[in-house]
Amino acid sequence: MLAGSIKGKSVIVTGASKGIGKGIARVFARHGAKVLVVGRHLGPAEAAARELVDMGFVASGFAADVTSLTDMKSTRSLLAQGAQCLGERRAGGGGCAAQECIYPVCVRA
Repeated sequence: MLAGSIKGKSVIVTGASKGIGKGIARVFARHGAKVLVVGRHLGPAEAAARELVDMGFVASGFAADVTSLTDMKSTRSLLAQGAQCLGERRAGGGGCAAQECIYPVCVRA
């Protein structure tokens, strides 16, 4: 049931750079979701996302502290930019000026 409900959809997993959160991110990825791995520190979040990518899944790492309203606002803004960027790329446009599109967010090249 889970596979049909999330396949091809985007999910954000907080605390996903280690432990239970990392395991949850892996389960979502195995069921076809595109996973944004969020952790308090960028290095471990990117490493966890890279593990998923190396297994053939779509994932990206991002640093944010869910106890920080500022971090959560930044995350929301970055995700909105990523969705716009991907839409432009799909429509055949140039997408993300001065940025590189990496699902699900645009990041500075």
